[in-house]
Amino acid sequence: MVAVDRNEFLSRLVDEQYDRILKYARVLTGREDDAAELAQETFLIATRHTRELTELDDPGAWLRRTLYHRWQHYVERSKRERDNRAGEPDDAAGLPDETSDPEEQVLTDMTLAATLTGDEYKLARLAFLDGLTLAQAAQELKISPAACRKRMERLRRKLRERYPL
Repeated sequence: MVAVDRNEFLSRLVDEQYDRILKYARVLTGREDDAAELAQETFLIATRHTRELTELDDPGAWLRRTLYHRWQHYVERSKRERDNRAGEPDDAAGLPDETSDPEEQVLTDMTLAATLTGDEYKLARLAFLDGLTLAQAAQELKISPAACRKRMERLRRKLRERYPL
């Protein structure tokens, strides 16, 4: 076993994986600020597991799993906070209602993954996160390239309707 400098390893890991982890976080959360926070949390956790990560063939997979678990925690925490606020009076402590803007409510309540079916999420993950072409995604999903293009067309339409610019 070759000794690996911890700081050098972590620096290389961030250089190689940060953009991909941030992109995955954006897809999961649908919000830039939450995505950046989750990505940073993921790398912070990685600093506590450096020895374990140096022994893995694909530390990026570990980072993605960790990010996914942090995102699940984020969703649960957000739901608990919404449930707690639901019992408060509208003018609690004289503060304005944080969820009074319907567009902000959609951004607060919904995450991209929650708006997609399982097949849509798989296609989005392959195309947007893993960077596969539609032909490669079709092969991975075991469908024809024409079916994959049609699914991607429907997925993009759904995302445009759900998240207009």
